[in-house]
Amino acid sequence: MGQGPSVSHENSTIEYAAGSRKGSNSKVENAHRTILDLDGSSSTSFFGVYDGHGGADVALYCANNFHRVLVNDGDYKDNLDVALKRAFTRMDEQMDQNDDWRTLANPPGFGVKLLCFPSTPPLVQGPPYVEGSTACVVLIRGNQIIIGNVGDSCCVLSRDDGRQAIVLSTKHTPEDKDERSSIENAGGQILSVGGADLVNGILPWTRAIGSFRFKPPSAGHIVTCTPDIHIEDITHDTEYLLVANRAFWDTTPISSEMAVQYVRQLSGTYSVASMCDRLLNLCRSPVDNLTLILVYFKPSARLPRPAPPAPTNLSVSELHVRSSD
Repeated sequence: MGQGPSVSHENSTIEYAAGSRKGSNSKVENAHRTILDLDGSSSTSFFGVYDGHGGADVALYCANNFHRVLVNDGDYKDNLDVALKRAFTRMDEQMDQNDDWRTLANPPGFGVKLLCFPSTPPLVQGPPYVEGSTACVVLIRGNQIIIGNVGDSCCVLSRDDGRQAIVLSTKHTPEDKDERSSIENAGGQILSVGGADLVNGILPWTRAIGSFRFKPPSAGHIVTCTPDIHIEDITHDTEYLLVANRAFWDTTPISSEMAVQYVRQLSGTYSVASMCDRLLNLCRSPVDNLTLILVYFKPSARLPRPAPPAPTNLSVSELHVRSSD
């Protein structure tokens, strides 16, 4: 997992940087994927953060294949949100079909841009019984941002000179009342272990890709890979987007408001790559591994500023008469 400067790229509408920091935890299980032009024709950008658990293979499999499944979906061109939702389900389906997914998680010449150590050769075969991953996927097409997520990796949007920090992802944890009810209705339990609420005393997330121990074929799935989908316009005052794994937000802890305000302070003085590095250093954990993607929206990506309301030609007396009618 990279310790050097964050990697940045740009086109006519956005500039982004991506980086990671490794804590003392020897189990580096998170990965990410950034693609400036996903298909070569629709000007779609792809950003995904995958925070693995029980091993790195599922996170690596998603980083290598999620975007491929998405592009090949029949709804990719005209119904991107529908295709995105289906891609999450397809990840589980493909890993359940055969053992090829483990090879695809670590292809020959496994690449340097995932910023994650390759996992050790698998000692077991079959679907990912223990291994799993959260996923926070962001697509940018035209003047829209489309977000799909399972788990607790988080996506935050900065607007209005950093005065607004808008969380665009949904946190799927046992602390959420609706998530807890879903787990219990499916036959699972929420148990407190060391002060933390865990699904069946094991998993801190209520939704994940993989983790098949919670998805028995003969019964309802206790943990699902059904994402929450959110669509957001790139308005005239949209500035930055931050996508990061849970450890980034929990280590300091840094709130979404603090993060966007810090980015705003750095903006104009530092490059996007330098800002990404400074954020990672600010949140550096002595134990956990951090992954962050920082996206800057250029003015050409934003919708025009709304026109002011048309002035009225009515006199004060006429307005008074109309209000009395």
